[in-house]
Amino acid sequence: MTSSVASRLTAATKQIPSAECVYCSLPIPGLRVGAGGQAEYCCFGCKLAHRITNEKGSDGEAAWQLTLIGVAIFLSMNVMVFNWVLYGQEVFNPTGIAESKVATTGVTIFRYLSMIFCAVVVAILGWPIAQSGATALRYRQINTDVLLAVGVLAAFVYSYVSVIRESGSVYFDTVCMILLLVTIGRSLEARARLSAGEALRSLDKLLPKSAMRLVNGEVIDTPTVELNVGDVVVVRPGARCPADGEIIEGESTVDEQVITGESDSARKNFGDTMYAGSLNGDGTLKVRVATIADSSALQHIVDALAEARRGRSRHQRIADRVATFFVPAVVLLAIATFVWTTKQWGWQSGIMRSLAVLLIACPCALGVATPMAIWVAMGRAASAGIVIRRVEALENLMRVRRVLFDKTGTLTTGHANVETLWLAEESDVARAMVLARASALAQFTTHHLATAICRHADLKKIEPASVSNVQSIPGQGVIATLNDCGLALRLGSVAFMESGGFSIDEILSKRIAEAQESGTSLCCVGWDGAIRGVLTFREDLRANAIATVQQLQAAGIESSVLTGDHRGHGQRLQAVLGINVHAELLPSDKTNRVNQIKAAGHKVAMIGDGINDAPALAAATVGIAMGCGADISRESADACLMKDDLSAIPFLFGLSKATVRVIKQNLFWAFAYNVVGLGLAATGWLGPISAAIAMLVSSFLVVANSMRLRNMPLTKSVETPERYPEVRSLATAR
Repeated sequence: MTSSVASRLTAATKQIPSAECVYCSLPIPGLRVGAGGQAEYCCFGCKLAHRITNEKGSDGEAAWQLTLIGVAIFLSMNVMVFNWVLYGQEVFNPTGIAESKVATTGVTIFRYLSMIFCAVVVAILGWPIAQSGATALRYRQINTDVLLAVGVLAAFVYSYVSVIRESGSVYFDTVCMILLLVTIGRSLEARARLSAGEALRSLDKLLPKSAMRLVNGEVIDTPTVELNVGDVVVVRPGARCPADGEIIEGESTVDEQVITGESDSARKNFGDTMYAGSLNGDGTLKVRVATIADSSALQHIVDALAEARRGRSRHQRIADRVATFFVPAVVLLAIATFVWTTKQWGWQSGIMRSLAVLLIACPCALGVATPMAIWVAMGRAASAGIVIRRVEALENLMRVRRVLFDKTGTLTTGHANVETLWLAEESDVARAMVLARASALAQFTTHHLATAICRHADLKKIEPASVSNVQSIPGQGVIATLNDCGLALRLGSVAFMESGGFSIDEILSKRIAEAQESGTSLCCVGWDGAIRGVLTFREDLRANAIATVQQLQAAGIESSVLTGDHRGHGQRLQAVLGINVHAELLPSDKTNRVNQIKAAGHKVAMIGDGINDAPALAAATVGIAMGCGADISRESADACLMKDDLSAIPFLFGLSKATVRVIKQNLFWAFAYNVVGLGLAATGWLGPISAAIAMLVSSFLVVANSMRLRNMPLTKSVETPERYPEVRSLATAR
């Protein structure tokens, strides 16, 4: 019997290698768990917090802190009432001679009740401050928490001694209000920081914590972090994909806006890529995992934002240097105030004045002036589809007065489109025949012009002809045989057609010469020994390219374009945009142009697609990569635009200007507030409670001023082809 009971007790309290606290989720090695496998709490505080709030994690901490503040407010209000009675006693009976035993007993009871209630407030609100101060002393540092803890403790001990000795003033109300106001101020500050990082947390929450892993035909619920490359997961309708991978079964519409920035859902089927965090639509998919969770495209975005948040801006470094001198200066001022006031009016007044000096600077608005504005701005940028990878970019953009644009893929769509089709014999039948045979050959090559031909044929609803014996010659063209009559078809460049002995009539020859003179891309199609048609291609400007350039010019920012295209293209683009276009440049030439501008003393921003323009992006004061989408890890860019929306460029410049303006306002207020406040506190014009209130108001104003950046609008200006008809005639040679 004894053995059986012992075995059950052992099983009920078995040791496990590691478990998590029910409340705070911290790992606790060797934690004892119950028979049901439920972990206990790491401390009594966590157990009490969980039992009262019925929450856990960050939500539980917030609820618990609110609970503590609520209890402290109730106790502090009682202490205030008790002390009003005691102050009244001192005013109306300054001799202290009681008229009756009842009055004496009442005063004594109020003093003891004030002491007890204040002790509880000190325990629940003063403990975090004492912990912070102890940590600082452990590393041989003195922060404002050390000073605040010493001042509050001195006021409490003095009041305690007065109660025990039944003589002297008490300052329990001052102690309670100071702790309460400091805690409320820091709570508001912490919540503001959390709100500023909401964009980062919202991205992090998009990655599912668990995945439906397929093992031997059975679906097993598996933590996402335990997925390996090659595992197969099932993504059901309405669920988010747990990892980057390839679809091996199923078809569905997928929302990838958080990854690629595209608002329209994409149709996905066998062989297509799925990104972690993308939202599955109406079909069940089976996805083979290609990367682990820590290497997913979504995780790259989260890591980029988190890394930028850890960066220190120029204004932050200045504030940090000032702060290193600020705390010692406050310590010296508090000590000097205590010594001088004690000599003049006694050590009771010395404690109160020195405590006021400490409170007016704690927590210092200087400490949150810059990081709060930076975090809010980065969150606003992220919500607008802009990932700022280096925090310095926000400040540097304000000083940029020269912007260099890449053309292909940045100002233009990056996709070729058929502009014209010239025929040797003009007729509707001949036009359809040429396009059908051209698209038949084009579908056997991945060249970007061939893709444009197929897209154009689909748009015209023309079916490709039936061909065989297809031979694709890289860099030249495609050869095939027409099935219905055995004719030899050829699609490619003029040189490729001529090498095959294909003739060119006089009209087409003249048009080809004109196109080549202007640098227009073209492709020939022919059969039976003659060129039957010539297709020319264009690359359209993005819808809001002109408006973006105009907005930058209105802001006093000079823009120009760097491109490797033909000089003729550059001249036509220059006529449309109204800015300088430098054509026929190699990637090294673009980098040299950036360095020349910087050598002349100008701050320059380079905006490109982040691939061919990587050296120029890295050389610029600020490099901005367009359309990063899932490829957010481009090291050359300081900022990445998740989608190809040029309206984000003026917005980013405006956000930079607004951010620096808010930082300067915050820093000015923090410096002015501290100089005036410390002076008033040291001379006795500002008491401890008033100093605590002023501290709270100061931090609130800095936070509120920074939060204004969250409401900065993203205005979109889209031109129509009717307004700029010449835009549609832009051609490109890739």
